Amino acid sequence: MIVGSIIALVTAPAVWVFIDRLLDPGTAPDDIVPSIVQLAIALLFVGFGLGWATWRHRVSVDGTAHTVTWTKSIFGVRFWRETWQRNEIESITVQGPRLRRFSVYLVGRRGRLPLDLDPFGSPDLSKWESSAHALGVPYRDERDAPIPAPARTWLSDPKTVWQLLLSLLVTFALVTAVFWLRFGEMGISFGMGIAGFLSLIAAAIWYSDRVPADAQAPKLRPSRFDGLGVIWLLAIPFGPFLGWSATEQLTAENWEVVAGIRAFLCVVLPAVCVLPLLRYVRGPHAVPAVAILLIGTAFPLIIGSGAALDFVRGPVWQNVEVKSVRASGFTTQFGTRVTVPQAFADLIDGRTLRPVSTVDIHSGPARVLVLQGLNRIIDVEQ
Repeated sequence: MIVGSIIALVTAPAVWVFIDRLLDPGTAPDDIVPSIVQLAIALLFVGFGLGWATWRHRVSVDGTAHTVTWTKSIFGVRFWRETWQRNEIESITVQGPRLRRFSVYLVGRRGRLPLDLDPFGSPDLSKWESSAHALGVPYRDERDAPIPAPARTWLSDPKTVWQLLLSLLVTFALVTAVFWLRFGEMGISFGMGIAGFLSLIAAAIWYSDRVPADAQAPKLRPSRFDGLGVIWLLAIPFGPFLGWSATEQLTAENWEVVAGIRAFLCVVLPAVCVLPLLRYVRGPHAVPAVAILLIGTAFPLIIGSGAALDFVRGPVWQNVEVKSVRASGFTTQFGTRVTVPQAFADLIDGRTLRPVSTVDIHSGPARVLVLQGLNRIIDVEQ
């Protein structure tokens, strides 16, 4: 519930930004469709967070009637219920490796269904053993049963670090090139963000495949803050994406809200949510654990640092000489050409800034209001 509530709360301001953008009579016609798409994505995340917060999956054991009932509900509405009678139940069985996460199942003629539904805590085995006695069915602990070794795949074959680094470099370059070819110069920064996240995932998979199964994480007592680790993981890809979507709606009026959204999603959220994970940094794999947490936190933090600086210090008026103003655009999959006529402003001093859609800028001397961290022009006097 806490994780879903946080996701809904941190994405709700982005919904207002896009709604305000659509209601603004000065919004260009070419910006309406992208704003609608971005609004739909933001609403999807808010709905996902609210759905997660209100999701309920309960298991109830009735020792008198000798039944087990599962119920699922979302937004307070029950949409699924299943009950097993005593004659359908064969046993309550504990399965899985003893040194890692194991699960408790109700086994019967219909197959098996899980009984422990807490993804962050260990099952209370004494509780389920008592439930088995109340139901009058056997209780079986099969954690010591031999587990067949997984088949070797190309992923588990030995590879050198240099091969990994070369693969990550090629992946980063190809993904960035795809975004550049598809969306032009405006898509390079977003493509680099996507490429960086994919490279991070590939490196994590490569490393985790080489750590012994019983040493990947220390066995610690569950904490109420463990759920923040899920938010930290979600903030790595979705924080930069939602932050980038928000800052594409920048104006001179909403810059503080938009920059604050990006700074919160990319800087504050991962920096705070990584703290409960620090207790896992111990033992022989402390150094790799620190590297994973550091890289995972640094990825959104670097992307959002410019917005955080702008939120703290605000925009600055600068006297500049505009060398040229360039357009940029791309063609959608439906064949529609989307063009931003004043996408980039090249300055005499070598900088390239992006004017927001409400700014009309031309070559020559100008006094511009600049968000230096985001390299955006939000107002101009010529």
